[in-house]
Amino acid sequence: MPQRIMGPKTTIYSAIHGMRLPPFWESWYPLIGATVVAFAYFQLFNGHKPPDQFTDLLTSVISVAGIASAFLVAIQALLTSMSDNYVVKQLKGLRLHRKLSRHLMSAIQLTLLLSAVSGAGFFVDWKTPQDWHIYALTSWVFLTAWTGFASFRVVRMFANVIDTD
Repeated sequence: MPQRIMGPKTTIYSAIHGMRLPPFWESWYPLIGATVVAFAYFQLFNGHKPPDQFTDLLTSVISVAGIASAFLVAIQALLTSMSDNYVVKQLKGLRLHRKLSRHLMSAIQLTLLLSAVSGAGFFVDWKTPQDWHIYALTSWVFLTAWTGFASFRVVRMFANVIDTD
């Protein structure tokens, strides 16, 4: 199993900055990626009705979003409780703690919003085709992709933080 090789002088700064995207892409790739996914969905599935088991999918998304939200809150609690830790002090000194916290809060808010929107989907009659269904589904796909990309960004950043010496 390949391992990431880190030298004895690896710092938090080099671990995060050595594996990160340029600042513009780091901040915006979840939104840009979600837009691409939603556009592709709209182009490929315009005119199709949702599957008969769509409410089962909504139930699964609510469950996964709830678990992801709890995981992200645990990461936030861990960072907050480790305020005297060397890693957190380094993050604060490099002004990366605030950035990681902002990305964490964004991902938490998106997972909660996705759960709420998916829950609202239970009140819609998806079996009777309506013209606005494709727009609602495309918006839901956009939100789902945005949440996924934002959560991945946080997990990737946090993994780099705890992987430092």
